Amino acid sequence: AVTIAGYPGEKIIIQPNASESEVLRLMGSSGGTRYVVFDNLILDGTNVTANIVKITYTGNNPNNTAHHIRIQNCELKQAKTNGIFVDSESKHNEFISLKIHDNGTTDFDHGMYICGSNNLIEKCDIYRNAGWGIHIYTEHKPESANYNIVRRNNIHENARAENRGFGIIVSSGTGNSVYNNLLWGNNGGIQIDYHAVNTIIYNNTIWSNNRGKTHENGIKTGAGSSNARIVNNISWNNIAGNISNAGINTYLSNNLTDKSPLFVNSSKSDFRLQEKSPAINTGKNLAPLVTDDYNGIRRPQGSAYDIGAFEYKTYK
Repeated sequence: AVTIAGYPGEKIIIQPNASESEVLRLMGSSGGTRYVVFDNLILDGTNVTANIVKITYTGNNPNNTAHHIRIQNCELKQAKTNGIFVDSESKHNEFISLKIHDNGTTDFDHGMYICGSNNLIEKCDIYRNAGWGIHIYTEHKPESANYNIVRRNNIHENARAENRGFGIIVSSGTGNSVYNNLLWGNNGGIQIDYHAVNTIIYNNTIWSNNRGKTHENGIKTGAGSSNARIVNNISWNNIAGNISNAGINTYLSNNLTDKSPLFVNSSKSDFRLQEKSPAINTGKNLAPLVTDDYNGIRRPQGSAYDIGAFEYKTYK
C-alpha cells in the first residue's frame, strides 16, 4: 500500500483552491486506484463545490473504479455536499477514526454517502452534517451497497438543515450490519427502508433523536425493508417513538424501549450503564458477529449480554 500521511505532531491541512469539486477524488484506470492509505490529515472543503472525498471511476467505465482505500485519523469538514461519497462500484474501503462534521447545504447532503459494498466505518465521530449522518443507498445497481459494516461510531446532531436526517439509514443492499454505535440528537436514530434486505441492527444506544422541524423514531423500519434483525438495542427518549416497524418479516427481540436505561450521564453523552440498569444481563448472545462492546470490552461480563452499546463493567 501507498501511505500519504501528516508527520506525527504536525497539523497538515489540505484545502484546494476555489472551483475544485473535491478535496480528494480517487479513481483511476486499469482496475482503478487501490491500496492507498490517507492518515493524519485535515481535509477542508471550504472552497470545493461538492464532496470532501469522492471514490469513483474514470470516464464512463465503472471497471476503473478506485477501491481498497483507507482513510484514518483525519478530519473532514465544510464540504458543500457530502463528507465522503463512495460510488456503487467501489468496494472494500475503510474509514477509521475520522471526524466528519459540518458538511452539506441541504438535507440531501450527508456525512457519508455509501453506494458500494464491503466498506467498514469504525470509530468515527460524525456530527452536524446537513442531512443524514451515514446514508447507505444506491439507485444504480440493486446488487450494490451490500455487507457494509458500521460499528463503534458516535453519530450525533446531524440533520443540521432541519428538514430530515436520521443518524443512519440503510436503504439498499443486503447484509449490512450496524452495531455498537451511539446515536443522539439527530432527526431520528436508525432508518431501514426502500430496498434493504437482511439488515442487522444490534446493540446500539439511541437516545433523544429529536432535532429539526419534525421528529422521527429511534428505530424506524419501513415497508421497503425485509428480514431485518433488530436485537439488543436501547432506544429511549425519542419523542416520535422508540421503535416503529412496518417492515416485512422483521425480527425484534430484547430491545429496551419502555423504561429508563439508567445511563451514567446522558446530558454529557455518557451512555454507559449504571449498576441498576435494566439493560444489564437482559440481552441475547449475538456471537460471532458481536463479541465485545463499544469500548472493546468482552461480552458478556455477567450472565448474559447487556443491551445497548456498552457492556456494564465496574469502572475504578
